[in-house]
Formats: sequence, C-alpha cells, structure tokens
Amino acid sequence: MSASRWSIRLRQSILWFAISVTTLTTTGCWDNHELEDLAFIDAIGVDEGPHENFEITYEIMNASTEAAIQGKRTSAGRPVYATVIAKNGIEGRVYTNVSSDRLMTNSQEKILILGEKLLRKPHSLNLIEMLVREREFRRDLFVITSLDQVDSVLRSNDSKLATLPDRYLENMRRQHQFTATIPNSSLNDFLVAHEVGDWLPVMPLIGLQPKQSTLNDTVSREEMLPGRIPIRGGVNKIQMLGAEVFNYKGLATGRLSGPEVQIYLTMLGHVQTFIYSLPAHAATDTVMLLRQDVQPMVHAKMQRGHLVFDVDIPFIATLLATNTTTDIVLNATETKQLEREVDKVLSQQTMALFKRTKKEFHGDLFQLSHNIKWRFLTEDAWRQFNWPKRYMSARLHVHYHVRITTFGKQRTPFRTLSGVK
Repeated sequence: MSASRWSIRLRQSILWFAISVTTLTTTGCWDNHELEDLAFIDAIGVDEGPHENFEITYEIMNASTEAAIQGKRTSAGRPVYATVIAKNGIEGRVYTNVSSDRLMTNSQEKILILGEKLLRKPHSLNLIEMLVREREFRRDLFVITSLDQVDSVLRSNDSKLATLPDRYLENMRRQHQFTATIPNSSLNDFLVAHEVGDWLPVMPLIGLQPKQSTLNDTVSREEMLPGRIPIRGGVNKIQMLGAEVFNYKGLATGRLSGPEVQIYLTMLGHVQTFIYSLPAHAATDTVMLLRQDVQPMVHAKMQRGHLVFDVDIPFIATLLATNTTTDIVLNATETKQLEREVDKVLSQQTMALFKRTKKEFHGDLFQLSHNIKWRFLTEDAWRQFNWPKRYMSARLHVHYHVRITTFGKQRTPFRTLSGVK
C-alpha cells in the first residue's frame, strides 16, 4: 500500500471515529426551557413559620423589568413578591409555581435574607443545608440577617436612586470597604466558618427605618443598629448597618454595632478607607479618614501557659475636622499627641470588643486561629490543641499606629491666627 493511500485511509478512520463519538456523547438540550417560560428569582427571604416550617418570600424579576433597567422607573418594572409556608426552599418554590405561568429558577439569585429569630433556632441550619445542595443555588450569595420580619423588609426595599430593589443591596455590599460598617459576608463564608469551627461567622444586619422616632432621638455608638437610627425622608425605608455574630454551632448569638464592625474589619484587614470619629468623652472632637494600606501584623507566643497575641495595626490618616485650638500642623509635638490619643481610643475599643467575644460570643471573632494553626502538622494535632477552649484564656495586646499625613485645607486653627484672640 502506498503512503498516500495509507494517509487517506487514516484520515477517513479518524473522521468516522469523531462522528461516532459525537453521536454517542451529545445528548441534546432535552431539559431546555425558553427564556419566556422562566421566572427568575432575584432574592429569597426566610423567616420562622408555624410548626417548625418556614415562611419563605420570593422576589421575582418582572418580565417588563427591562424598562426599569433602561432608567424608566415604572410600576410595571417592579418585582413580584410571593410568600408561602413550606418545609424547605424547594417545596416553597414548587408551591409558588402553582400560581405562576412561568417556571421558577434560582440561577440569577443574588440575595438571601434570613430572620434573626429563625437563626437562633437549630432547625435553621437544616434549611441552609438543603438550599446549598440544589444545583441552581449559588454559594456566593450575599447573605443578610434581618432584625424585622423578612417579608416586610423585602417588600419595603424601594430605593429612590436604584433602578431595581436588588441593586440597592448590591451597592451596599460594594461600599463596605469604604464605610466598614457592614461585613461583606457570603453564604460560602458562613458555611466555611461553620464547617471549620475555628472562628465565628458573621452576617450584615438589615432592618426597617423607625416610623415613630424623631430627629431629636439620640443614638449612642452602642445603639448604631439598623432600624434604630432616625432619618427624615432618605433614599430607602430599610437600613443596613452592623453585623450578627454566630457561635461555633452556627446559631445567632449577638450583634455588633456599626463602630464595632469597623474594629472587627480592621482586625481582619478587610477595609480600605473609612471615616472615624473620636467618642464624646475624648479630649477633642476629631474626625479622620483612616486608610489601611498594610495588613495587621500578628505575632503569637506562649507566655506562662497562655496564648498571647501582639497585634500592630498601621493607619494613614487624613484630618477632616477638629475643634482643637492648638496648631497641630506646624507643631509636631501636638500632632504626635493627637495621633497617640487616636491610638489609645482605638486600642480601648478593640479590647472592649475582645472582651465581648469571650463573655457574650464565647469564640474567636478576629480569626486569630490563622496565626497559630499553621504550626500544627496535622488536623488531629490541631483538634487536640482544643483552640475554642484555649481562646477563652488567650490574651491580646493591640497597638495602633496612626500617622496623620494630610491636614485638610485649613492649615492652622482660625483662633490661632495673628490678630485674633
């Protein structure tokens, strides 16, 4: 057989083999659904229902939402809401399909809101576990804890600036690095923390704006939670601020206020910039823009049978406002004194939160376990070390290093100018 004829035979054999494989392996779109036949769920809200069932609210994208996307805020572009009582999310979706001429799908879902009362009960974990087993359910969902009834929160979400309700929650999630008042927690973050069991999971908090409060109502730093801050008018009826803390068993156990979340995210190194105000008892009324360019430096050691963590946190600061009468721009001594005052207050606030983690939450909130777990060669050795118990006797030394580099437009206080007394 000549070489050319053998080459032709070889090419024919390869072609027939490729055709055979394609015919046998290509199954076709046997379960395909046209877009016109689907109803896309934007968000799901779950609250406690009767007899250990769940009250599930679905926010369904309207078919005419395209008008809202193009900037035309019409009632036709508003989502459709459906609330059912069911044993789990899949059953609830089946019930919702009874009244819908389109097949429900979770493929475009972005938000999961869970009621705080529900998250304090063990059967809430069964719901979450069943949801994540479904192939359409994404683990990167933005998961939120609601202080009010979830159904009311979802239906009240009507931002005057966002084209669609879910855009408001997505925008709140994006700006967390610049406000540091809410954690950017996904469902996957919660599941990983719960499965590993070395640190405490957190979720951002959401709540309805108070109806009867007035602008004269004062709110302390400890009360900076959603639904407690009086606002006249505003962009939306709902507020997002603070965080819910969960114990090692995955149950909601306490809350963090907005300023406490700033400390929490700072310890993790998850912020870029945020505005910080000295508390009322400080020597001066000072507001700064803090920028965290360097991750916290953590050193762990054993001292007299106790774990000791030394944490150094550098900050670059821009002075936004202050009522001090001293010239902190030209007087380096006064500048250092203000920096030391901010360092001291931040350290005190961090230590107060650290004590709360032991007294109320009973677990590692700052993920300090990452700094010592790497020293153990096996997972069994780490478990024998019993980190949850060791943490309760651990000690923390935190040192902030705030350096003011920008003093704003006004270089000297107006009361120190020449000719002014």
